[in-house]
Amino acid sequence: MRQAARDCATLIPGAADVAQTLQARGVKIGSCTGYSREMMADILPLAREQGYVPDCLVCAGETPAGRPSPLMVWKNLVELGIWPADACAKVDDTEVGIAEGRAAGVWTVGVVRSGNLVGLSDADLAALPDDDCEARLATAKDRLLAAGADCVIDTVADLQQALDALRN
Repeated sequence: MRQAARDCATLIPGAADVAQTLQARGVKIGSCTGYSREMMADILPLAREQGYVPDCLVCAGETPAGRPSPLMVWKNLVELGIWPADACAKVDDTEVGIAEGRAAGVWTVGVVRSGNLVGLSDADLAALPDDDCEARLATAKDRLLAAGADCVIDTVADLQQALDALRN
């Protein structure tokens, strides 16, 4: 599993730029993952090489309950010294991750195109017939909205626009 996780450690284009821009503005980046701390020991250096360095990381098994409980999000908030929760956003590409954010009382942003619900690389998605591609994207969007996402974006590269919209 550790090797498989390393094989999938390439960041979504634009993800590091968004995180760096937010951090430069004083926004703290906390990460919740279903990966173990041992798996993340392999992945974090790869992410760092690509320009992504979260301010806090909470891994599977580090709270009494995992998703959809809010405990991993709350642990991030506590470790980062951030409150109130409704001043924060949880970005996720799964229904259970959106449920986690809702339970934590934070804004939720669903990720469609680069997410698990579509489950394809951008190149593989682009290779599909237009109707199939649009259907997959629409289904993922509908599922994330039904799970309670406050808004959805194509990829994390679009996060700043979503945060601006949520702020207004």
